[in-house]
Amino acid sequence: MKRNVTRKKLRLTPGEQIKDALVTHQMSQSDLAKEVGVSPSTISQWCDDKRNPKPRHQKLLCEILHLDIYQFQGYELPQDYEHLTFAEQEHLSLYRHLTDRQRLAISQMIKAFLES
Repeated sequence: MKRNVTRKKLRLTPGEQIKDALVTHQMSQSDLAKEVGVSPSTISQWCDDKRNPKPRHQKLLCEILHLDIYQFQGYELPQDYEHLTFAEQEHLSLYRHLTDRQRLAISQMIKAFLES
């Protein structure tokens, strides 16, 4: 006997997040394209998860659609994440794109600033 097991989806894809936010804000893909500065076909490809927005477009999308950039990029939220400012969230998001070598350089710079 087969059981019907439903798996809960853990997170929405970036395209699903964009589509949901468009509905919530009663905005069309064309309207969003104008605000972001891309073609409507680019928005369509993002919505269908055929292409991923570049980091600069991710930031704009999140600002326009009031999305959390950290979740938009698919990361699990740290426990104290809701206490971070938008600037801190953005820094954390950018940090995730760095190589290990770049992260080390950033850490050294921060320590140097704190020591001066």
